[in-house]
Amino acid sequence: MRRSKLPGISGKSGLLGLLSAVVMIVSGCAGIPKFPEDWLPADALPPTCRVYLSLKVPGNEELVGPAVKKLSDDDLINEGIKRTEYLYLGLEGFGAKDSFYATARGSYPTTLAGMGLTFSSQWKKQRGTFPWYLHTLSSLQVSFPRPFIFCVTNGDLSPLLDSLKTGERRLAEPVRELMNTADIGIYIPRFEDQLVRLFLPEGTSLPAEKLRLRMIRQGQGYLMDLNLDASGEREAKALASVLRLLLLNRAKKNTAISLKEFMKTTIVSVEGSQVGVSGVLFSVEELLALLEKVLPTGKEETP
Repeated sequence: MRRSKLPGISGKSGLLGLLSAVVMIVSGCAGIPKFPEDWLPADALPPTCRVYLSLKVPGNEELVGPAVKKLSDDDLINEGIKRTEYLYLGLEGFGAKDSFYATARGSYPTTLAGMGLTFSSQWKKQRGTFPWYLHTLSSLQVSFPRPFIFCVTNGDLSPLLDSLKTGERRLAEPVRELMNTADIGIYIPRFEDQLVRLFLPEGTSLPAEKLRLRMIRQGQGYLMDLNLDASGEREAKALASVLRLLLLNRAKKNTAISLKEFMKTTIVSVEGSQVGVSGVLFSVEELLALLEKVLPTGKEETP
């Protein structure tokens, strides 16, 4: 089934709402708890997520656009992304019925956004410490709790907004740094067989426990820096051997790079129970295929 397009703030009524909002802008911060200066929007993502993903929007629109469209084709979401610097996603699964949570850092005039939602008959305002809106024809919930934060989920919005009240840091500092500096950052706190089957040939065993992946834009592609945690030193050596074989097979199929160049630039290292991989260049097409596998579809298909 395909979820019907959510009207959001599109159309004549949405434009009238935005124009009215410009005239009626007032301070929307009264009564809002003091915001911790070193808090990041990624910290609001629930600790129950199986995958955490960050996307730097400027310069990476060709990746961000398809990713957002898979989650929702709502006009409001698309408009919000245009104002976004970083998008942070927490995924509880990879199917249409699984919840996704998203927070974004950018520039979102709170009253302007609120008035646009209010003037749409499809969005109903809900009261709370931070106002939020429920779409009447779907499970989508959105909030603009601060002029620089945008929250959206197809599940329960309260875990995201509760974090804004407490300033709780839910991610460890190395993960926060990863999510806030990479063009693409992926953190998997508990590596599962289901995740292995998404990316690797059937029957492949990958004895990893945690994954941290950083992608940095380089020319027409993205340079990967990968760190995996194994349960022990012996498991780490076995993991490194598997990765070397997988990367070698990938290089043999990639006509854009010679095996000599691959051997020169690709580094697989082992330090204790940790395995690192660097020097691997991915194309935009490869990353789009990766996101297609990882992201759940947020759309219901019509019968």
